[in-house]
Amino acid sequence: MQESKSDAVDNNPVADSEPLSEDKIRLVASSSKHTLDDPIPTVYTQMQLCRKSSGNLPGGLDSLTLKDNIVLEDPPDNEEDPVDHRNPTSLGDPEGNEALVLPPPDAKESLDDEDSNKTTNFPNQRKISQEDAKKMVNLLDGIIKSSLHGHRRTCVSSLGKVVCTCVEFMAGTLNLIVETGMGLIGASETAVIVFCQGKWAVRVVCLWIRAFQEDNTLPTNVYSTWNGSVMEDKDLSATILLWLRDPERAQGKYIQARNVIDFFGTAAAARFLHLIDVPLLLRTAQRWMH
Repeated sequence: MQESKSDAVDNNPVADSEPLSEDKIRLVASSSKHTLDDPIPTVYTQMQLCRKSSGNLPGGLDSLTLKDNIVLEDPPDNEEDPVDHRNPTSLGDPEGNEALVLPPPDAKESLDDEDSNKTTNFPNQRKISQEDAKKMVNLLDGIIKSSLHGHRRTCVSSLGKVVCTCVEFMAGTLNLIVETGMGLIGASETAVIVFCQGKWAVRVVCLWIRAFQEDNTLPTNVYSTWNGSVMEDKDLSATILLWLRDPERAQGKYIQARNVIDFFGTAAAARFLHLIDVPLLLRTAQRWMH
């Protein structure tokens, strides 16, 4: 037992080892070929990441062929779909007399002042002279002044705030044509900035001026006022009442609000789009029934 213990002690170098002195540590460090201060050499190796081609691929795209005899057909011609309830006509398409005022489809409308000053054969593209603009300004000023009632803070316009602002917008655009000799497009672009409107108002005010030049038509407020209703129009209310009383369209003993909504989907309601150009809500129709 003593021999085995002595052998275990002899085989364990840690048990008999003693701490080295500083002189021995310096001696060991100086005898080494490499130190911590020596730079570590960088070894670069090149590895092949892509697999070698097997050589079975064709030489180019020209040698590619189809396995089967596939017949390639020509694409069908573009044919217009028939107009039906699934493909209705666009609401922006001209109807009735509107097609007489619009230019042909191949006519290009330019937004430049030079092109807008050229005289054309189409009513909505003719140049507005300073004399014509002055006449329209006088008419619009007379309409605005005659619509005002009251004094100072109590002064209100019978046209309504929205329509009166539109008429002033038109008069301001025409005044620019009179004073500066600008074209309609250039004058409307300047008036839009003065009246703090967006770019969309350029086209709108041009349409208003052209309509007023054609038959003295003023823009309308399709949303009416807070205390008014489009049903105050006698022609509209009489037409709706006549349509509802037609025995051929009677769907029951009583008239419902849904029948009023159906009226605005007929051709008889087309001439009242200047009063209401949005789909009628059921709540609005119910209010009209009272």
